[in-house]
Amino acid sequence: MRNSNYFRNNLFIINMTVIEGISPKQQKVIDELRRRTINIVLPEMLEDELLFYRFAKARDFNLLDAEAMIRKSKTFIEERQLHKLLTDYKPPANLVKYVPTTLLCFDKEGCLVHHIDAGRVDAKGLWNLAKKEDLLKYFGYIIEKDTEKIFKDKDAKPKKTLYLPIFNMEELAYSTATHMKTLQYCLYFLKCYIDNFPERLKCAIVINAPSYFLWAFAVVKKVLPDTVIQKIRIFGRDGWKECLQEFVDADGLPAFLGGNRTDPNGNPQCKTFIL
Repeated sequence: MRNSNYFRNNLFIINMTVIEGISPKQQKVIDELRRRTINIVLPEMLEDELLFYRFAKARDFNLLDAEAMIRKSKTFIEERQLHKLLTDYKPPANLVKYVPTTLLCFDKEGCLVHHIDAGRVDAKGLWNLAKKEDLLKYFGYIIEKDTEKIFKDKDAKPKKTLYLPIFNMEELAYSTATHMKTLQYCLYFLKCYIDNFPERLKCAIVINAPSYFLWAFAVVKKVLPDTVIQKIRIFGRDGWKECLQEFVDADGLPAFLGGNRTDPNGNPQCKTFIL
């Protein structure tokens, strides 16, 4: 059994993980949520030291809402065997090949930085390649693999299980941005992520977004809580390199994103490691 949570000097400490700004009232909600649900959640869920904090915060520390959320998430994860992804799941080769996501580095605070080449992906082809639930499993697998890397990394800098995705919309076609099935799938995946991996997003940075992306985003953001919307920064052609450098050291960013990393032959597009 994991150590008891305790409160000290306005910091909530869970197994040596420090969270700033937790009040005694919020701590009480987290402790009670843990007491009510620790015997029903999956053992794999308990590997997340911040599990009860995340679900409590996602529901603004409303105990009943947080409890309902974590119970529903447990059922969702168990029915789809998402808790067995690292042991029993083998990602399909076609999804590994055609889902353009790359773990770049850790940011200045130890959070994972991803690059998603969303603009160039053949979304319509991808939806025909795999069923919605198969894609959900693969996306969940990516999250679990990356979280595992946090704790295997030997860098001395503290790591946090927060994500900073960079969605690159360069070459996004109008037909893709306004494609009904693409919008429906994006809504589904976002809802699943928010409901079952709450408070994992540090900031999402959208770059090279054409004007019609904002139309699609207006539809997608209907399923997003205000707390998530506030973490999303959208840029056109300009301004995003400066934003990225606020979060990430230049040595961690590929040259085409404004950083110093290149391929061994000096190619700024970093084709040897960017999917």
